[in-house]
Amino acid sequence: MEEKVKNAEAVLFDMDGVVLDSMPWHVKAWQEAFREFGLNVPEEALYLHEGAIEAETSRKIFEDQGVSPTEELFRQVLKRQRALFR
Repeated sequence: MEEKVKNAEAVLFDMDGVVLDSMPWHVKAWQEAFREFGLNVPEEALYLHEGAIEAETSRKIFEDQGVSPTEELFRQVLKRQRALFR
């Protein structure tokens, strides 16, 4: 085992969901992004999409809210969520 570690070129740590749960921060970022564009999304609605790809989550939330976003609105909300999360 020690020989394998000595020869390793890289070590990866998968912390999210193991050591750290970032979902509460994702939820807050999604809520704020949607709120800035006039939609109030309950926390529970966002947790239903935990683990999904961001674009998929955004499309589903718009659908659940009964909103057919323009492509520009879709991109703006997604961009804002990413900025808020970081």
